[in-house]
Amino acid sequence: MSTAIPPLPPETLYQEAADWLEEMSCGPLDDAGKQQLQRWLRDNAQGAAILERMLSTWEDPALMQALTDAQRASDTAVTVLPTRRNLTRSVAFAAAASLLLAVGGVTLHFQSASQQTTSTAEAAAAYQTSATRDRTFNLRDGSSLTLAARSALDVDFRKDSREISLTRGGAYFAVAKDPTRPFTVRTDSTRVTAVGTAFSVDRLRDGLEVRVYEGRVKVSRRDGRPPEYLNAGEQLRQQDDGRWAIDHFPLDMPSHWQSGWMTIDSEPLGYLIDHLSRYSDTPISAHGNLRNQPVAGRFNLRDPEATLALLRELYTLETRKENDRIILSAR
Repeated sequence: MSTAIPPLPPETLYQEAADWLEEMSCGPLDDAGKQQLQRWLRDNAQGAAILERMLSTWEDPALMQALTDAQRASDTAVTVLPTRRNLTRSVAFAAAASLLLAVGGVTLHFQSASQQTTSTAEAAAAYQTSATRDRTFNLRDGSSLTLAARSALDVDFRKDSREISLTRGGAYFAVAKDPTRPFTVRTDSTRVTAVGTAFSVDRLRDGLEVRVYEGRVKVSRRDGRPPEYLNAGEQLRQQDDGRWAIDHFPLDMPSHWQSGWMTIDSEPLGYLIDHLSRYSDTPISAHGNLRNQPVAGRFNLRDPEATLALLRELYTLETRKENDRIILSAR
């Protein structure tokens, strides 16, 4: 009687996908390497999808050929987009390193060095953070909030309600249960309401993002249209045109609120830049349509200089300072 092979955890799949990228970038795989890759693709469907997304953004002809050669004797297919440029071994290794660093003590170091905890007994208060550092506040109802760098919000607790107004940036909320007093986070166009849960709200240049890490929340529009209900592991994004899109995200991987590292499969560069800019002494922006360039990997938000260097190498970009801003553009 055969026993099914349990799936590997996501963080392991990311590491192994990065290892295969580095291995293939060294040159054609030998027969043993091709067989190992075939088995890995066959046994790890999620890993194959991760590798596909990475290749779709890095688009290296040599890597594509190596993968095609390895697949000739296998029924597992990974489709990649048309190629535009080569990925050198050093770039692949840097990408692998960017995926591998957020483990063990590194994660704990970034959390302890970048966050401070402050207690407050005020029912109404305003909070804001400067560049480069998150801060965590314990609220009088037993809830806590972690405010991202370059962010601001107002707290107003009353007998029958707990109201937060997020005016800039993003925040993560761990909400104490109190059915008699809903906990509501407001932005210009949206209300996110919970009783006892953990969720985050991010105001980004191109819209809004809500993620639920525990429990359930209701997301309402101010224009009166029907609300949406999100469960743990679901996220909602609101674009500038007002459209909402609901998707899933992995709960078993550390969030950037915990680790300082952002893991993305294929997101617009602008999404990463909006978060990274909060932790830079100098605001960061992308030139023209470059904000729509898809990127993938694991990026250290707490070290903007290193992350920008990695982006320059991975995606053939350059940076320049202009009017007290760092501008990313194509070479």
